Amino acid sequence: MISIVAAGFEYQPVRRVEDMPDCFSRPICKLAMQLNDYASDAERRRLLPFVTRLACADNPAIELERAAYIRSKVATAHSFEYGLKVLEGALAIGWQADTLGVNEAKTRLERFSHVRPAPRLWRTARSSRRSRAG
Repeated sequence: MISIVAAGFEYQPVRRVEDMPDCFSRPICKLAMQLNDYASDAERRRLLPFVTRLACADNPAIELERAAYIRSKVATAHSFEYGLKVLEGALAIGWQADTLGVNEAKTRLERFSHVRPAPRLWRTARSSRRSRAG
C-alpha cells in the first residue's frame, strides 16, 4: 500500500478500506480509493497531497458527518476534479492530520519504489480487476 508509505507508515497490503491503519478516516479513504481506481496516471499523481492527510480519523459522529457529506455530493458520479473538491471538503470536517509536504511524500515513495514498484497509490480488488480487463 503505497499511500500508507507516503503518509509515513510501514508498508502493508491494502485491498479494502478496512485494511487501512485505524487512524485513517474510513469515509475519506473510501473516496480516495474510488478516485484512485478510476484515475489516469496523471490524475493519480494529483492525489498524493491528499494521501498524506488520510490519518485523520475522528470520533464516530465526525466520521458519520464525513460519510454523509461525501454521499451528499455523489463524489464519484462526476469528474475527477469534482471528486478532488469533495475530498478536500471532507478533509476539512473534524480533526485534520498535519499536512506533509509533497516533496517529503515523494521522497518516502522513492525509498520504497525499489522494493515494490506500483503505478497506483492503492491496489484494490477493483483496480486489480480493471487492470486485467484493460
